[in-house]
Amino acid sequence: HPDDRERLTKAVLRAHDPEGAGFFDIEYRIVRRDGAVRWLSVRSQTFFEGEGDKRRPVRTVGAIIDITAAKQAQATQAKLEEQLRQAQKLESIGQLAGGIAHDFNNLLVPIIGYTELAQMQLSANSKIYNDLEKIRNAAERAASLTRQLLAFSRRQVLEVKVLDLNEVIRGFQEIVRRLISEAITVQVLLASGPGLIKADRSQIE
Repeated sequence: HPDDRERLTKAVLRAHDPEGAGFFDIEYRIVRRDGAVRWLSVRSQTFFEGEGDKRRPVRTVGAIIDITAAKQAQATQAKLEEQLRQAQKLESIGQLAGGIAHDFNNLLVPIIGYTELAQMQLSANSKIYNDLEKIRNAAERAASLTRQLLAFSRRQVLEVKVLDLNEVIRGFQEIVRRLISEAITVQVLLASGPGLIKADRSQIE
């Protein structure tokens, strides 16, 4: 294999070096004529004769073993171990997200509750009432975010129900317009009829 050629050449030269021990132990790849790549494990001992400057290699005794299956098994095991590590990381992140979502939800409950109480004391046509409605809507959307976090942490069962995508988009476009620059124009093109799907609303938003 081209990537192993230089390493193999150096190992052979070391094994045949009269000043060395003559031991050869290496794993490398070969490419067969059909393009298949095989792994080989080679162990050998080179014997020398002569002394000093006349010392030279005379024969090599060793064994070559095809270890392709073992290498494939190692690669599979390494992949599974990496998947396990990623799963453990996601589990830890999920636990952290669940804790944050729980605390965040505790902060949202009084915001939504007191906003609704304040609205009850005002006329629905009042500007303050409308401002409070925007606050309540924003808090409700923040609550939907906590549901997403709880769903990610597997502490929340998704609330799957029939939704009209047009209605979901209408409810969210005002917030989007407030978040982006005035230099950006948002054009919403809704379907002429209801686009009904079954989904968790917080996942769509």
